[in-house]
Amino acid sequence: MVRHTLTSRTFKEPLAVTLWIDAKTDLPVKRIVAFEQAGLTGTLTETYSDLTLDQKVDDKQFDLTKE
Repeated sequence: MVRHTLTSRTFKEPLAVTLWIDAKTDLPVKRIVAFEQAGLTGTLTETYSDLTLDQKVDDKQFDLTKE
């Protein structure tokens, strides 16, 4: 588990982040971002599965021009 803070232009205060990493693959498994801003508190939880590294991506997926 790794804990760190994340700064953002959207939030005035840093966000507290906890990240779980699979010891065998070194890939992220879960991330929780906690915030407290303007009297509101909350968390965002992300769960990762089926991650692929170094996969070939078609350049057309990044073409923003209209045909």
